[in-house]
Amino acid sequence: MKNIIFILLVAAICGCDSFLSEEPDNRLQLNNAEQIQALLVNAYPDGTWYFVEWMTDNTGKTLNNIMLSHMTEIYTFQKVRSKFQDTPTYYWTSAYRAIAHANQALISLEEIECKEDLRNALKAEALLCRSYAHFMLVNLFAPHYDKTTAATTPGVPYVTDVEEKLIVKYKRESVADVYKKAEADLLEGIRLKSISSEKYFLALKYHFSLQAAYAYASRFYLFTENWDEVIKYADLLLGKGYNSKYIRDYSKINKGNPTVNTQNFSAYDEQSNLMLIRKEVFADPFYRIGYRMTYDIYQQIFFRAENDVRGLQLWIGNETKTSYYLSKFYWALEDESYAYEIMPLFRGEEVFLNRLEALIQKNSTETLKDADEQLEKFITNRYGGGNQQIPFTYAHYKSQYKSLSSGEISGKDFYMKIIVDERRREFVQEGLRWFDMKRFALFPVSHEDINGNIYTLPIEKSALEIPEDAIINGLQPNYNKENVNGIK
Repeated sequence: MKNIIFILLVAAICGCDSFLSEEPDNRLQLNNAEQIQALLVNAYPDGTWYFVEWMTDNTGKTLNNIMLSHMTEIYTFQKVRSKFQDTPTYYWTSAYRAIAHANQALISLEEIECKEDLRNALKAEALLCRSYAHFMLVNLFAPHYDKTTAATTPGVPYVTDVEEKLIVKYKRESVADVYKKAEADLLEGIRLKSISSEKYFLALKYHFSLQAAYAYASRFYLFTENWDEVIKYADLLLGKGYNSKYIRDYSKINKGNPTVNTQNFSAYDEQSNLMLIRKEVFADPFYRIGYRMTYDIYQQIFFRAENDVRGLQLWIGNETKTSYYLSKFYWALEDESYAYEIMPLFRGEEVFLNRLEALIQKNSTETLKDADEQLEKFITNRYGGGNQQIPFTYAHYKSQYKSLSSGEISGKDFYMKIIVDERRREFVQEGLRWFDMKRFALFPVSHEDINGNIYTLPIEKSALEIPEDAIINGLQPNYNKENVNGIK
């Protein structure tokens, strides 16, 4: 189903010449709900955006690794020429392909006869997929949402039609317009999900369930700084207060065997995995390829590495710094030809930390007290590794954070420092650090290559460049120069 002929918008937006050899009338005809349901399997991008991890401060010079050109270009903030897996162009193309499938499903659902409950369920999935794909595209290929400038900042095309013509010229809509349309699709998807059954999905976590939709909504409104909506949707998923059901227990994940650890982390029955997706990858599972986390960065991120259960899963080695960083996600080879990973697209821990951030940002005595009580339970869970003859308590944790901070820090600023750092630890190697760096303006970021050259990325260049094929086809580029930044 991946190469269905009706997906002409991929040719229009991505410049894929192979689509131009077919006539529009050769497209597949969808005649029943079962065909549409099968179509929606492809409404999720099979490419991954986790390559942005290589652009963050989580990654450094790894001398003995095999270097691949596209990984080096990403790490050194250069123009990425490759269209291969783990590149911006690959994700762009796969996201618009997914959008095309969602759009075709929405159109076909208006033309067939089926049970209204099933129609609502499928329409909800299509709308949520379309919203999510556009949301990720605009956050990758445009600056972070800023309500003061979003109306005039170029975003990405928001596509809602299945094209009848082979060549269609698209324009970049503003960031504000992309968010507005994505929000409309998100809210309608949630409404339809809430009034329809999820019994039609045998493997529900591989689809947009209502739980996953709530998780997505908490991320969406976090990025727009709508704190009340973040709390609303987090509460719908988690309930009020701390809910350990959605916070994974690393004692059940860390079994000492790296392969078993990844299987446990990506397990379908892990309740904190709200939505799983299979992603085509190349480099991520292979720690000896490209620029990765170094021992020094590991020690910086996990400031109490001997206690932090998250670090124990991810690192193998010893104090001589011959250690290496492992993948979190279960991976395998399909037909011994290419790799794929099973990745959690949304996790309970993200929703929990989204809500904590919103509570802290509201900055009232009540919300700070609520955040502190929930944070204590989370810290107690996460800092339970190592030698617990002398337990590392929440009081110790806060005391150390006070000493690590320069000058006096208290209240909202103190808790926000903790949240930003805990998000970094919790989602290391999952790509979310890149969006936090954009949200909190944690720039410039500097990387040193294996030859000692230093590359620096300012926040003004934090939007990925629009793929070359899309620019050739008429889309406005983000930058005029070939390189984002030169060697300094």
